[in-house]
Amino acid sequence: MSKLFWLISCLMAVGFYAELCKTSSVDRIEGAALKIATFNVQIFGSKKMANTLVREILVKVILRYDIILIQEIRSKRDRPINLLFADVNRVSSPPGVYKMALSVRLGRTASKEQYAFLYRSDKVTVTDSYLYHDNQDTFQREPFVVHFQAKGAYVSDFAMAAIHTSPKAAELEIDHLVDVYDDIVQRWQLRDVMILGDYNAGCSYVTRSEWRKIRLATDKRFYWLFSDLMDTTVAKSDCPYDRMVVAGYNMIRGIFPDSAYVFNYKDAYGLSQDEAEKVSDHWPIEIQFKDSIAGYNMTRGIFPDSAYVFNYKDAYGLSQDEAKKVSDHWPIEIQFKDSTYRDEEQFFQESFTVTIRDKRMSKVSKYKLYAMRSKNPLLSQGFTLKTTYNNRKIDEIIISKETASVGEARDAVEVFRKTYPKLVSSSQEAVSKRKMGQLTQVGDADCVARQHETTVYQMLSNTCHDVKVKEIYSVQLVCNVPLGLCEINVKVAN
Repeated sequence: MSKLFWLISCLMAVGFYAELCKTSSVDRIEGAALKIATFNVQIFGSKKMANTLVREILVKVILRYDIILIQEIRSKRDRPINLLFADVNRVSSPPGVYKMALSVRLGRTASKEQYAFLYRSDKVTVTDSYLYHDNQDTFQREPFVVHFQAKGAYVSDFAMAAIHTSPKAAELEIDHLVDVYDDIVQRWQLRDVMILGDYNAGCSYVTRSEWRKIRLATDKRFYWLFSDLMDTTVAKSDCPYDRMVVAGYNMIRGIFPDSAYVFNYKDAYGLSQDEAEKVSDHWPIEIQFKDSIAGYNMTRGIFPDSAYVFNYKDAYGLSQDEAKKVSDHWPIEIQFKDSTYRDEEQFFQESFTVTIRDKRMSKVSKYKLYAMRSKNPLLSQGFTLKTTYNNRKIDEIIISKETASVGEARDAVEVFRKTYPKLVSSSQEAVSKRKMGQLTQVGDADCVARQHETTVYQMLSNTCHDVKVKEIYSVQLVCNVPLGLCEINVKVAN
């Protein structure tokens, strides 16, 4: 129905909006769920929106993407960006599908800027956003961080941090983007992050000798998607200012590295050099995210028992001579699971619990266990306490700690052992920690970086496999009152 409405709207459109309806759908890599871009629209404001051609090109560019970051919004009021936003939604399919996350005006001088994320609400939702608290006043324009959740993407939960560095302090600001990442992890317990925008990361602003001083380049948690060889400027200069940097186990495996692309709207839309420069002095840069199927292990998506040699001689009642005239080989075949089987498998493998018991532990009286419920010291340390009943009698006492990392899970087990040495043995502590390491172990060979020859940063390569890391999200001390024994439960999710 929405597509029909869009078609009718286009047939009725005239002038400027009729031109926008000519925008063709953008080809995507097979298995791509999201197309992401960042675009520094040079000094965006009323003047650009008054230029019909510029306005048309901006709308066409935005419609290419599921999420696009717009930078250098310089207008003193929100009217120009709101007009652009309305133009996009007027011709989008379906109409009104885009939403916007807009920052406040930022900058130390009178010339302030805003960041805006425009995104398709049928593909992603925004759950939260914040402006990085820059205590040291490092950034000319503080990064604007948005928490997205995606439908059907391999990376379904991720954050994006927008940045437009000051050219004079590009080296310093890029270095401190590591602090922004750490802040996101601490705030949201979320490691899958993309930091994108105009880094001014090239030419005279960041020289070859300066890269080794930049933590975002030397810290091996981070992978760069655009190298120094990719010119992102419209003018005759050759500078790789705009960048995307990613971190997080699922994020680096949920991207098609070869989809990193500088979109030349001049050639795409047949513009002159002068017309292209009126739009901006930067090209948009883009990347594509894998969908949940492309990011799903091939070995899991096949019925192994369906491997079969098809004897068409017997199947079609042919003689031996007739069969030989067809071929001297039989076809071999295999069958792939449909999405139902995949969803079922994900349902059962989505989360599980590993239990660590020590049968050598002596039975504890129920009264000592009851004492755990009274003024428990762990409740002030982020732990929770729950009591279950059976026939109105206390059955289990469960102390839990939500965890965002293996380190936090290990610490929780140590606290259990230290607080309740009569209930948790040293063996339980040691085995629990060993199991945690085994469950979340990631080999170095799982994702080999593609080193860039002129800089120290690592480029994301296609060697990253597609199996999601297991994450420990909770650790519990479960004490069975009738048995007088306690066990440690480690709750794990894919």
